[in-house]
Amino acid sequence: MQTMRAQRERDHELEPHEVTTMGAALGWVIGSLGRELLPAADLLRVMMETRGKQHMAFDAIARMGRDGLSFYDELIGKLDAEGSYHKEARALGALLQSTPEKIPEILELAAGPDGRVRVNLTGFYYLVTDYQLPAGFLDPSTNTIVFITRNFADLENYGLESEITWVPIDGLNIFWSAGWQHAKYKNLDPTVVAQQQRCLAGVPGNCNQGVITPTGEVADPTRAPEFSSVVGVNYTFALAANWEFVPSVNWSHIKGHFIGTSNQPLSFQHTRDTFNAGLTLKNKANGWSLTADCTNCTNEAYVVSFLIYPYLNEPVRWNVRLRKEF
Repeated sequence: MQTMRAQRERDHELEPHEVTTMGAALGWVIGSLGRELLPAADLLRVMMETRGKQHMAFDAIARMGRDGLSFYDELIGKLDAEGSYHKEARALGALLQSTPEKIPEILELAAGPDGRVRVNLTGFYYLVTDYQLPAGFLDPSTNTIVFITRNFADLENYGLESEITWVPIDGLNIFWSAGWQHAKYKNLDPTVVAQQQRCLAGVPGNCNQGVITPTGEVADPTRAPEFSSVVGVNYTFALAANWEFVPSVNWSHIKGHFIGTSNQPLSFQHTRDTFNAGLTLKNKANGWSLTADCTNCTNEAYVVSFLIYPYLNEPVRWNVRLRKEF
């Protein structure tokens, strides 16, 4: 990845070693791991910190490969020979105090010497102050749904994402994408603290609302599973001239998490495993392809949305598609 790296250094006037204040240790660990597993690999290390309401598109950066460039301005700290930061780098505490929303990240890409292995690891820290959250609950006195949108608390999230692609032999592609995260609300608004105290004291109309659970605890953030993973395989069989046959399958594993803001038990999405599979016949010469596939092939049922009542996912779906490329 020397070409892309050189371009980045010309555009941003960077030194060869790029690292953010919070990404230094993680970058060293990931880089060391990559060099152990892929001793002759090309490595690209990108560290960035986003402010305001922009959100990092690190997945898009990862998929752009050698021709990719970052989408947003970056805050770059530089290490000297002794491992100390230059003045351009600022302490994480100062960063967190300076703006309402921060997303420092570290992205490490590694490609094997023969191009058959590619590793993408992304560590992130996400903090939103006065996080605005819509919530709805059933008012038993009127039997109607009441919607509220408030700044209940700060939202903190940090974790690690990985993408590994392996081509052990020509035609066989194996990939694994996984994510680990820890999300929580912190620094509750005083009104939420008062609501929680009333809920614990047994005052009606205070539990199971906003980010306070039916038992008076602070809810977990919604749609934030601690672990998620997708593993997939496909193989391209070369048939007659210009014809290819490609079977594919992938397995998705999502750890259980809540969908409803107040973590009502009915809004819990259990740990689930779903499978997708397909068969594709291609003619490379004229651009025709015929695909037959299924999504959620085992017809797994789980909660995808919740508003007073739980709403389930789509059942198994079978598809047949004919496609022509012009």
